[in-house]
Amino acid sequence: LFSGLQSQRYDVLMVGIKDTKERQEKYTIVDYAMDGWTVLYAKGNSKGINTADSLCGLKVAAVAQTSETNMKSISADCENKGKKPLSISVFNADTQGLLALSSGRVDAVSVQTPSGAYYVKQNPDKYELLDRLNLAPGLVGIVLPKEQTELAEAYQAAIQSSIDDGSYAKIMDKWGMTSLAIKKASINGQK
Repeated sequence: LFSGLQSQRYDVLMVGIKDTKERQEKYTIVDYAMDGWTVLYAKGNSKGINTADSLCGLKVAAVAQTSETNMKSISADCENKGKKPLSISVFNADTQGLLALSSGRVDAVSVQTPSGAYYVKQNPDKYELLDRLNLAPGLVGIVLPKEQTELAEAYQAAIQSSIDDGSYAKIMDKWGMTSLAIKKASINGQK
């Protein structure tokens, strides 16, 4: 995606890209929500998952090199507290983890919070999301070439207008992502 933006194949990237100081050096990022990682589990929560510590000793699916890092960190914390580590199954995509959850091979799936909210919205009788746990939180935004300051300001104004008139909150609520809502649209807001 970033090479496509740099080569002008794309004018803008709108795929929930995390705003980081490193990216701000090369791009202009208009922040529109928070992001992070959490876990999804079977409806009914038979394992009593309600905190990161409640994952200790459980079987958890994670996506390679992304949520895998978060789950390894939780597993190390479990061990440091004298608890059983997580048994982590690594997959290439959330969908593979969801299949493992459906078949009972894992107890939970580590997902990006917006993705998890979407899966629950699509399958409310099948999944629940630990939406109060946000691992690696940060702002996400629309990424533009560094020199596109006027366009970035227009995006920021449009997002802020939707926040001010309440339509932003309605959309976030509709998709189960109220915990990721922001109050102020920013440009390169991640500090």
